[in-house]
Amino acid sequence: MTINNVNVSDADRLAALHGTGLLDSPSEEVFDRPVRIASHIFGTPIALLSFVDERRQFFKSQLGLPADVAQARETPLSHSFCQHVVENKEPLVVTDAREVDELRDNKAISDLDVISYLGVPVKEPGGEILGSFCVIENQPRKWTDAELEILEDLAKGIETELELRAQLQRAAAAEAQTKLLTQELNHRVKNLFTVVSGIASMTLRTAETVKDARKTLVERIQALANAHALIQPALSGNPSQDKGATLDVLVTNIIKPYLNDGLNIRIQGPSFGLTGTATTAMALVIHELATNAAKYGALSVDAGSLNIEWSLTDDELMLIWHEQNGPTIAQAPTSSGFGSTLITSTIHQDLGGTCDKLWDADGLKCTVTVPRDRLAQQG
Repeated sequence: MTINNVNVSDADRLAALHGTGLLDSPSEEVFDRPVRIASHIFGTPIALLSFVDERRQFFKSQLGLPADVAQARETPLSHSFCQHVVENKEPLVVTDAREVDELRDNKAISDLDVISYLGVPVKEPGGEILGSFCVIENQPRKWTDAELEILEDLAKGIETELELRAQLQRAAAAEAQTKLLTQELNHRVKNLFTVVSGIASMTLRTAETVKDARKTLVERIQALANAHALIQPALSGNPSQDKGATLDVLVTNIIKPYLNDGLNIRIQGPSFGLTGTATTAMALVIHELATNAAKYGALSVDAGSLNIEWSLTDDELMLIWHEQNGPTIAQAPTSSGFGSTLITSTIHQDLGGTCDKLWDADGLKCTVTVPRDRLAQQG
């Protein structure tokens, strides 16, 4: 028998284990049943389903352990044979642990009366080994190949349950994503009608002839469509990992639909290459700020002005969005609408940054700070 030096702290395996949500969870009949069946088939006083993390084995189900251990539902690895199943990624067959050099000092022998052990790996759907399904005798026993095969078949049933749960988790996550995207789509459509109406009104007020108005309106709606295309990957839940833009081009394209002779819009900052993911995230943020400004802020009135300026250091990007001469703001909003929440969550979750808003009387000042390594194209 060969037993490797134990190291159960593999990061991918632990992530998979914690991702199941089974550690420290209550006992469940669906897992208790195969443990009872195994004890009955093999005639052993102890049967276990254990999940092994970096410091302990947790008994999702157990039969026959001493009362104090059964109540605690765990032991440190100093009392674990199951850790060897995880580490070696194969069944562990032990006739008499007292005669195995690598096991004879294991405290499960003296404290839990573990003498003979038969355990097989239990895997999650991705193939990571979570723990062991095992039967234990308090006296020497020579296990047969047939018994090993039966135990492996029972473990497959447990793995089927884990696969079913993983599918249900994925389905729930997909449903939540669909709900979020539907909410975002409704928000977008509502905003789109408002913005197009505002652009049309703004164009008709400044055009000298109907022909000029038609030409300018078509150009502005096309610019709006181009800006919307930049945020489409984010709205579909599939941001590009490869195709990016420079920040100056991105900001200019998104603001272009709102440009006219009556508005004072200033855009200033160094050209800076963004990753595809950062492009869609920043586009979503700028687009949302612009939409809100067109509905409620400085872009909704002829006298309004907007300054968008950013600077770079070795560590971070700081972008300041400053509206002035817009409708008077009596006080800061007492609650966040969907659009405002979307801005904050995108900056925080997608870019690892922060967003600070200051509501001046004549306009919003928003300061966005993002770590440079979350934005920059490599090379």
